[in-house]
Amino acid sequence: MNDLTNGTAYSFTVTASNSAGAGPASDPSAPVTPAAATYSISGKITGPGGVQAGNVGMLACPATPAPTCVGYTATASDGTYTISGLAAGSYNVMVNHLSTGPYAEGWYATSGYTTSATAATAVAVGPDATGIDLALRSATRSTAA
Repeated sequence: MNDLTNGTAYSFTVTASNSAGAGPASDPSAPVTPAAATYSISGKITGPGGVQAGNVGMLACPATPAPTCVGYTATASDGTYTISGLAAGSYNVMVNHLSTGPYAEGWYATSGYTTSATAATAVAVGPDATGIDLALRSATRSTAA
């Protein structure tokens, strides 16, 4: 099926046909409503010396316009994270310190840690983005893994 509108309910009927002709239409199906596909950003956060960095907040904020974060999760105890439910587009990924130690807040960048959203490396989703890793080197400095 093509040209269906997300958020609009549709019901369907089926008619079988062969060399003897067409049969009767089926009863209408229960209504179904297509939804826009959603995607995710995932990776791993490590602390100084490669230790697992659990309970670190991770945010996804649209790269443009100015960042308003739309996705959030905390890293698992092994430092892995997945921010789900994102529409296709480009996002800046933010490390947001919670309670696991003196990790500075900052943005993912392939060339290293940055404290500026405008210097962050945008991550494209649609399909899912994986391997968005960040190594926290010290209480005040991080670099992309």
